[in-house]
Amino acid sequence: MLFLSVIVLASPLGSLSGLVVKDAVSGTVSTQPETDWWPKFHHDPANTGVSTSTAPSMKKILWKYQPDTGGFTSPIVANGSVYVGSLGSPKTSWQGRLSCLDAGTGAVRWTFTPANSSVYADPVYDNGCVFLGTGNWGHLQDYLTDGLGEIDCLDAASGDLIWRYPKSLYVEGGPAVVDGCLYVGGCIQDQGIVLCLDAATGMERWNTTDIIGYIRSPVCIADTHVYVASVTGMIYGLDAGDGRILWNHSTSGPLYCAPTVVSGRLFCGCQASSSGVNGGVYCLNASTGAVIWRTNASELRMVDRSSPAVAADKIYLGTWGRSGAIYCLNADTGAIQWSHSLFGYAHGADASPAVADGKVFVGTNRLLMGGLFLCLNASTGKTQWSCRLPGRVYFSSPAIADGKVYYGLTEGIISNKGVLYCFG
Repeated sequence: MLFLSVIVLASPLGSLSGLVVKDAVSGTVSTQPETDWWPKFHHDPANTGVSTSTAPSMKKILWKYQPDTGGFTSPIVANGSVYVGSLGSPKTSWQGRLSCLDAGTGAVRWTFTPANSSVYADPVYDNGCVFLGTGNWGHLQDYLTDGLGEIDCLDAASGDLIWRYPKSLYVEGGPAVVDGCLYVGGCIQDQGIVLCLDAATGMERWNTTDIIGYIRSPVCIADTHVYVASVTGMIYGLDAGDGRILWNHSTSGPLYCAPTVVSGRLFCGCQASSSGVNGGVYCLNASTGAVIWRTNASELRMVDRSSPAVAADKIYLGTWGRSGAIYCLNADTGAIQWSHSLFGYAHGADASPAVADGKVFVGTNRLLMGGLFLCLNASTGKTQWSCRLPGRVYFSSPAIADGKVYYGLTEGIISNKGVLYCFG
């Protein structure tokens, strides 16, 4: 595999700083507030899912991007560009792709095709680079050691490959970058793995393979800790400096959503077991893994890929199944503040909500009936606006930046086309 250890970038995309403006009349120089971009899954390394951006108060589709390359990952937005991965489709043997679009117009700036794999993991932007994890599910299920997937670092302006991690691993959950370190959770033969790479060179700093079960959700970074969830129901807290497992906690069901950490507390939801019992939402001490509270109310037992968004002592997440709904919980107690029913069998929210400007944005599934994109009042759960979608929502969660909301979906199981919407 290609492996370069030197990164050379001279790109205007290398900074997320504010804009310096000089008044033409008075000559006064001022710095306008920087845009709160959405550079990774759920906005930030701690996965809060919250932006300080304004957000649309009514439905207005500014543009759509609809290539024939399969459903989309969650989009990310940085410095006027949108980056989104595609899963591939049966027509392309599930060959994925990463696209870079103009955030204002949807015009394609560049595309990148990884080696024989889908793009399930959400990309992440940092310091002029886009980091991408990919995976080949078939190879993982066939117990192959090669061709499982890759980790790529690309120039955000051009899409050129800067480095590629030389070892093979399957990556389905999005990575995170903190203080020059790229943290990735993934899968190798029958187990999970957590990596820390030098973001500039791709050189491995540490790896931890003492993880029970695959990691199929994004990593979470907060307060010098790395947090991951495995499909076996284990939540792990690791030392970000050396990868040591500091604690682990076993939940009552499979974990496909990412942990969220706010104010020293970790929030995560899990599915009920195959017999339909247990499941629920957990609040753990982020330093020790001790349970602060847990709610396993029947209506909260089916949390799938909906990672919690946490804002103003409120938790927002979705459930699926017969009682699928969007919920707002009290972060201190787990008590339900409000719920927004999605009505009917096999309706639900696999995607993670995003919060901004007093609104909650989330996509939902409706069995054989396409999807629905909702804008809810964050205080009451009332619908402010909605948009019916032609396909179902699988992996994508909203991104909010510069007053716009970006959202991708899969148009159908057979055609597996993707549509990326920009609302503004």
